[in-house]
Amino acid sequence: MRKTDPGHRGLAWALPLGLAIAASLGCWTLNTHVPARIYTDSAMQSVWFEADMARTYRNMINRQHKYPRVGVHPVIPTLTYSPVLLFRRGLGMNKVMAVRLYLSLIAGLCMIGIYGILRALGLSYFDTLLFAVLFFSSSTALFWLPVPETYPLGALGMLVALFYAIRTPTHPWANRLWAFGAHVLTLGVTITNWVAALAAAFFKTDPLHLLHRTPDAPARADGQHLRRFMIPAAAAFLFIAALGFLQIRFFPGADFFLEKETMEDELFWVYTPSLERVANVTHVLFVGSVVMPALSSVEFPPRRRDVLPMYLSVQDVVLGARGFLGGAAAFLWCVLLGLGVWGMRRRAGPALQYTVLCVVLTQWVLHVLYGPETFLYVAHMMPWLVVLAAHAPFSPFPRLAKGGAALLIVLLVAHNVPLLFEAFRQAVLLMVP
Repeated sequence: MRKTDPGHRGLAWALPLGLAIAASLGCWTLNTHVPARIYTDSAMQSVWFEADMARTYRNMINRQHKYPRVGVHPVIPTLTYSPVLLFRRGLGMNKVMAVRLYLSLIAGLCMIGIYGILRALGLSYFDTLLFAVLFFSSSTALFWLPVPETYPLGALGMLVALFYAIRTPTHPWANRLWAFGAHVLTLGVTITNWVAALAAAFFKTDPLHLLHRTPDAPARADGQHLRRFMIPAAAAFLFIAALGFLQIRFFPGADFFLEKETMEDELFWVYTPSLERVANVTHVLFVGSVVMPALSSVEFPPRRRDVLPMYLSVQDVVLGARGFLGGAAAFLWCVLLGLGVWGMRRRAGPALQYTVLCVVLTQWVLHVLYGPETFLYVAHMMPWLVVLAAHAPFSPFPRLAKGGAALLIVLLVAHNVPLLFEAFRQAVLLMVP
C-alpha cells in the first residue's frame, strides 16, 4: 500500500480550511455593505434584482412571520430559522449578526463543497485552488452569497448533488446516505432543484441500462438498480413531506408545500417564451452568472408599483454592454467553458456527462418559462458551469486553460467587485421615496 506524503496530507486539510475561512470572512465583510433597508423594509425588498430579501430575513428571525413561498421552498423555514435561532440564543448575537454569521457559514460550506468536487474530478491542488477562487470571483458568489436569500442554501444543495454524482462511496449504505442527503437538500430548499439529485441518482444507478447496453439489446428495467434509484428518492420525499407537516405546527405562517393554493401562486411568474426572452435568459444563465452584465433600472408592472417604482435588473442587457474588462472576461469565460466541454468529453464518464447535461438543460428550460429576472436564479446554475469549466485542463490545451482561468480571475475581480458596490449605491438611490 502506498503511503500518503505527510506534506500532501497536511495540504489536503489546510487548503480547504483556509479557503472556507477566506470565503466566510469575505461574505461577512460584504454583508456589512448591503444596504440594511433592503432586508428590513418589506416595501423595498424587491429592489435587489426582484429578490425577496426582507421576507427571507424576517423568516430567519421570526417564526410567526408569513411564509408564502413554501410551494417552491418546502422546508426553508426550518432550515434557515433554526440555525439563526441557535446563534441568537447560544452566542447571544443580535438578529442582524446572527443572520450574517449564518450566511458566512453557508459561504464557507460552499467553498468546502466546491473544493471537494474539484478534487474528486482529479484536479491538482493548484488547479483546484484556481477554479475555487474563480467560483468565488463570479457575479453569482459576489451578488448572492452575502445577502439574506434562499439561493446560497440552494447552491449548497446543488454542490451536494454534484458531489454525489461524481463520487461513489465504497460502502453501499454510505452511498445510500449520500443519495438521501442530496435528495433532501435539493428538494427541501427549492423543489425544482430536486431534478439535480434525481438525475445524478438515475444516471449513476442506470436502472434502464441506457448507458451500458449494446446496440442489439433494448433498454429494459433492472429491478435491483431501479430499487437503488427509487428507494432513496422516495425516502427523501416522505421525509420532506413529514418535516413539512411538522413545520406548519411550529411555524404558524407556513402552509404545507403540496397544497393546491401554494402551487397555483407560482403560475403568476410563468412567461410565454419569445426569441428575445430565450436570448436574454441564455445570456444571463451562461455568461451573466460569472461576468456581471451592466446594471439597469426597470419599472415594476403597474399592479406592483404601489410602493417601489423601479428595481435593479440585468435581464435585457445586451451581451456586449460590459466595457473592455467585462467583455474580455466574458470572452475568456466562453473559451474556458468551451474547453471544459471538450475536456469533459475526454475525461468524464457517461453518468456525469449526462447528469450535467440534464441539469443544465432543465435549468435553462425552467427559466425560459419562469421568472421575470433570471439573475435571481444563477446560484442554482453556477456550480454546474464551474464543473464544466473545471474540465478545461483535461482538454488538449491544459496550459491555455490554466492561464486563461488565472487571467479570468483577475478580470472578474476588477470587473465584478466595482459593479457590486455600484449596485449597492444604485439600490440606495432607488429606495429613496
